[in-house]
Amino acid sequence: MDALTTSCKEFHAMSTTELDALIRQAEIQKLQLQLSTQLQKNLQYFKTSVPAIYQRFEQYSPDTLRLGLDAHDNLNLINFKVGNTPVYREDPKQFALAQVRDYLAAPGFFKYKLATTEGQKTRFEGSRTEQSERYMQLLNAYEELDYPQHLTLQTPVGLMVMMGSGLGYHLEPLLQSLNIYTLYLYEANPDAFYASMHTVDWQQLVALIGRNGHGEIRFSIGMTPEYAAIDIKNLSQNIGSHKTIRPFYYTHIDSVKNRTLGNNTSDSLLFSTRANKAFTQEAGSLAASLSNYSAKQKVLCERKQKLTLPPALIIGNGPSLDAQLDLIKQHRDEVVLFSCGSALSALANSGIKPDFQVEIDHRQVIAELYPQYADDDFRRGITLLASNKVHPKTLQLFDQAYLAQNAGDIGHEVLKAMAADNEAKRIACANPTVTNGGLAFAINLGFEEIYLLGCDYGSIEADHTHAKSSLHYQLSADKGAKFYAMQDTVKGNFQDTVYTTPTFVLARDSAQTLLHTNPNVTCYNPNDGAFIDGALPIKVDDIRIKGMKDKHKILKKLIACNFRNLSAKALPKAALEQQIKQNTEQLLQAIKAVKTPTTQAEAMSALDDIYAQIRKLEHSNGIPYLLLRSITDTFMQATSLYATGAKTTEQIAHYYQLGVDTMIDVIETHILKANSGEILKLDDSHSFSTD
Repeated sequence: MDALTTSCKEFHAMSTTELDALIRQAEIQKLQLQLSTQLQKNLQYFKTSVPAIYQRFEQYSPDTLRLGLDAHDNLNLINFKVGNTPVYREDPKQFALAQVRDYLAAPGFFKYKLATTEGQKTRFEGSRTEQSERYMQLLNAYEELDYPQHLTLQTPVGLMVMMGSGLGYHLEPLLQSLNIYTLYLYEANPDAFYASMHTVDWQQLVALIGRNGHGEIRFSIGMTPEYAAIDIKNLSQNIGSHKTIRPFYYTHIDSVKNRTLGNNTSDSLLFSTRANKAFTQEAGSLAASLSNYSAKQKVLCERKQKLTLPPALIIGNGPSLDAQLDLIKQHRDEVVLFSCGSALSALANSGIKPDFQVEIDHRQVIAELYPQYADDDFRRGITLLASNKVHPKTLQLFDQAYLAQNAGDIGHEVLKAMAADNEAKRIACANPTVTNGGLAFAINLGFEEIYLLGCDYGSIEADHTHAKSSLHYQLSADKGAKFYAMQDTVKGNFQDTVYTTPTFVLARDSAQTLLHTNPNVTCYNPNDGAFIDGALPIKVDDIRIKGMKDKHKILKKLIACNFRNLSAKALPKAALEQQIKQNTEQLLQAIKAVKTPTTQAEAMSALDDIYAQIRKLEHSNGIPYLLLRSITDTFMQATSLYATGAKTTEQIAHYYQLGVDTMIDVIETHILKANSGEILKLDDSHSFSTD
């Protein structure tokens, strides 16, 4: 009691200024306690829900940004490395609310057309299939109907790319207003996300987006924008292409990295919609894998020992190769040469014999082309490194041939079913072009100094896609392939922009992903084509290679410690084909049972139900799953683009049913109506694509 009386007397003795300071100190302490409590609550939530975030931020110390009070007493992000400058120039809460209000008045989304030029519509003129014909008919029918897209706050958002978490105050009002299925949250600066862990309740936000039973948040913290764009593109494999065909974007804080992500995401998703794998490709890979593994070909496995290796030259048939042949001649005896696909013809014409020839194409026409690339004498002594899906006739053209199984390829499912002691290594990012295969082989074999030669993925000239020193143009003309000038553009390696194609963009992205996931590799890009993030731009004249002697002894050790025979059991084709048809019939029954939607939200939900039925096959029957996805992905993304954006109930129902019925017809034609043995038949087509 005496102490309390004394304390009261002290307060009475204080001036107003001193009392205000004391009150402010108490308020700051209260705020600090609230922030600290929220941080601990979020850490406990992430510990079980997203362990990677918990592990990253449990003992985190900000590098440039931290929470603090600005000049107006607003809780703000303060850049303590640049004069304690606040990130937000006004009250962050008011800024966030105003920003959300403006966004909801005019939501931003990436606008795509699935086929915009005659060249894209007819790029496979020589190899028309039921799938490609019906797909183009569907797009033409959609375009002729020409229903105006009607996007409102009720339009389901399959994917939203949010650039910037900031303090997170914009998230709650935005999530309450929109029906978002997947929110990809990109925050380039981990400091900002760490700050948001003090200011918002992430568990409540995740619950808010999931209130309709389908929402999720995918966190991308501290990634480079280039790698994040690739990560977003790969999302379609998990959440379905029907959700990523009209992605929305929300920029919370403008920055160079966020603008880069927006541009790269637009490019990657656009080009990936135009380069989906077709049924004939997947079926050809299935048949070739069955044949190759049954023939007891040696397969790439985990390395028995690490070797000291010379530099590797990955040689593609891009336009830049013509000016790089002298460099290859100069160093060919002290480096390892990986020739990729038709680049062999340019090397043969210059008298340069590679150590390895890389091939990933499943078609028989490739086997027919190799004798024209180089005669038997020249090919003698060259070791073929091939994807599991390469046609058996191609393997027979080389004295030694070794296989690798592609990650994500149907051949992996074949090997799982055939080999009880499967030690095979799965190589990622080996598609879509043969140069991707070459880079993947080199990295998985242990090479750490790599030069990309003729791996352009673009060109200064719109109609210059390959090296003129090769036989590509002559052979293409002989095969009747039609050429179309490249019409898309991307950032150039030494130019502002270069021309490219959807396939080349995917190839560049694949190379970037592989390099990002192998930071021990030093890669150089001396090509006058596309810029490749992760490969150092360097002029040919500036290249200084320090090679190794006795490389042939090294190569023998390299083969011995990387490739082995697997104990593969027989896989009865008749039983496999019957299983494929049975699974297909079950899927079609489930698709037909889905109710025709009459609202945009119902259209997305119906497509999601179909996708869920397809995903059920993924773990139980991988082979039918991948075969079916090679058809469903293209048709579901087209159906989603139009049905979830139509205005009236009649338009929504018509768009949906038209797309789904077409998809069902194509599945029945390619699988259920196929004659016995036809699904597992090797691709003996003679068509030649200009890609």
